Amino acid sequence: MFWQSLTNFGDAAAMLPAAAAIAAWLAAGRAWRAVAVWMLVMVLASATVTATKIAFLGWGIGIRSIDFTGFSGHSLLATAVMGIGARLSVQGRSDGTRLLALLLGFAAGIAVGVSRVALEYHSPSEAIAGCLLGICAGLCFVWWSEPLPPPVSAPRRLGAALLLLLLVIHGQRAPTQQWIAGFAVYMSGHAEPYTRTVWAEPHRS
Repeated sequence: MFWQSLTNFGDAAAMLPAAAAIAAWLAAGRAWRAVAVWMLVMVLASATVTATKIAFLGWGIGIRSIDFTGFSGHSLLATAVMGIGARLSVQGRSDGTRLLALLLGFAAGIAVGVSRVALEYHSPSEAIAGCLLGICAGLCFVWWSEPLPPPVSAPRRLGAALLLLLLVIHGQRAPTQQWIAGFAVYMSGHAEPYTRTVWAEPHRS
């Protein structure tokens, strides 16, 4: 129950609205460059996750030696959104405070990654890769968007809004894996998606 409750925080049903809330808060403060950068890094990171999943589910392309079939989307979203959400919630504070908030947010996202492994939804390599991708997305946002203009709304309101949003949506699940699997099967022309058992098979037509 603990691991399942924790992993639900990384679901796209919770993380995508939270990412949209961050973009809306930035837009309210007329931080247009930050909005563009945030959307860009999230789209590119999510596209990377989707591409690796399609490659494996559709054609069996992965890295057998480390049991890697694609980046963990939960780990990516949780690490990036929680990291940047925490940092923006203390916008205007000292550099040390903002760095600490960013690291704590990243740590929360990594905890979601650990839950994916504990529940056997992902291998360690997939969860680690997802967390690293989320950290890279977050750091790219910080690097390319700073300095931010003074926010129109108090930063602590963003933190409170994100926390409330996550608590309200927590437990909802988006069928993203089914959508990706369906698309991969359609594109590859195979009857069904590949699974890890392909690595135990001599060949597959």
